[in-house]
Amino acid sequence: DWARLRDYVQRGEVETTLADQRVEHHRANEVLARCAAPWVVNQLELGGGPVLVVGYGGEVYERLIEERWPGTKIRRIDPTGNGIDWKTWERVTGAEGAYQTVVLSGLLGCMPKGQMGRFLRTVSRRLRNGGQLVFHDAFMATGVLPPPEAVLGFLARRIWRGGCGVWTAERLRNELEQLGFRDIEARPLTAGTVMVVARRPADT
Repeated sequence: DWARLRDYVQRGEVETTLADQRVEHHRANEVLARCAAPWVVNQLELGGGPVLVVGYGGEVYERLIEERWPGTKIRRIDPTGNGIDWKTWERVTGAEGAYQTVVLSGLLGCMPKGQMGRFLRTVSRRLRNGGQLVFHDAFMATGVLPPPEAVLGFLARRIWRGGCGVWTAERLRNELEQLGFRDIEARPLTAGTVMVVARRPADT
């Protein structure tokens, strides 16, 4: 949509998302998460304790985790019919230190602009000391020149999603370090996605 691209270049970030684009974005994230879930779970090291899965592909994550670690207590928070929204964030409740592992699947591209820091603080309080925070998402590459189709895809998402959703692993690392997370590691996975694992220090 060249007219929308022109408006974006001239006026900057757009705060609205068309309904049909929201639905397609929701469907695409769900398909990608379901495809990548086996790779993510294969690299998980749970080490016991309850698991919280927030975001896309939750049904697949729950099944795979139960198969690999029978008896693990799992809580799942799936997107609403409109995808990820504030109703999703508000459902991340529970006592502080309730979970050993929190998996956030496909959230970065859906986060309301400027709210990632707030959400990360909410989630980190639910982690036990020594617990791990696991992200699976599509990240904008740095250090190498991405193929044109990847750059165009990120640009389109930035325009249609109101300026949010364009993250690099380094940007996420900086956010996590400010919250005290350590041992932050980014691992490339299938379909051009990345798994980021960060640990909350055991002595916090």
